[in-house]
This record gives sequence, structure tokens and C-alpha cells, in this order.
Amino acid sequence: MSANSHCPTRLLLVDDDPELLELWEHVLREAFDGQIHIDALSDSNAAIKLVQRHSFDILVTDLSMPDVNGLDLIRCVQSRNRCAQTLLITGTSTVESLLESVDLGAADYLLKPIQPEQLIEVVRSADARLNRWRVALAGAFRRKYAQTESPC
Repeated sequence: MSANSHCPTRLLLVDDDPELLELWEHVLREAFDGQIHIDALSDSNAAIKLVQRHSFDILVTDLSMPDVNGLDLIRCVQSRNRCAQTLLITGTSTVESLLESVDLGAADYLLKPIQPEQLIEVVRSADARLNRWRVALAGAFRRKYAQTESPC
């Protein structure tokens, strides 16, 4: 569960296979029961447009999609939220895509087929890591602004 209950974690789920996307969305909605706000899209162009309008905390995306690939989605999500947790899923892994995902700061890289429990676990782990960032950043801001106040 999010550390900040009035600001739930926003997750974007993207895969160009509509049946797989529907399955993953169902699995995550059942597992997180409203604790995480989930947007699911099978069109990577629509996903880019949504990311340009909204900030997401977690991205779970297929790597290989027509038009916009998962690495491009990672770049876009992280340009809006530097603490965003990004998770790549792929049916085919290459050394280049794996290394590029590491360079982009991907939190995880999963190979299809994915078991529901595995997907739930990586999202739960990403949410926990995100919440640790939120707590650390909040503390840093409090300390920073407490030091700039006048002692009088």
C-alpha cells in the first residue's frame, strides 16, 4: 500500500497484445484492490500521449511494440517523474535491450511467459521502493526548509 494513502500510486500498463494486457490488468487490480490506480493501454502511441498529460509512478511495459517501444516509454515516463519505477517485459531478450534498460534505470526486466505471482511481486516491490523514495524525499525537503528558516 502507498505510504501516502491520499495519493495512490499510479501505474501504467502497456502491451500491444490486448488479451495479455487484459489478463495482467485483471491480475493487478485483484492483487492491489484499489491501492494502486491502474491505466492499461494496448496502443503505445496512446500511452505516450497519456504520459505527456499525467505523471505515473510505475510503468509496466512490453519491450517490443509497433510505433513506440518500451524503452521509449521508459524515457517519457522518467522525464515526467524521475522516481518512477519502470518494469520491462519481453518475449525476446537481447544484450542490447537489457543493457539499455539498465542504463535507463529500469527496476526490473521480465521474460515472458510471466506467472501472475511474479508480476504481482515485481509491482509490489516497485511500489515499496517508490514509497521509500517518497519518504526520503519528504524528509530531505523538511530538513532543507527547516534549515533556511530564521531562528528568531
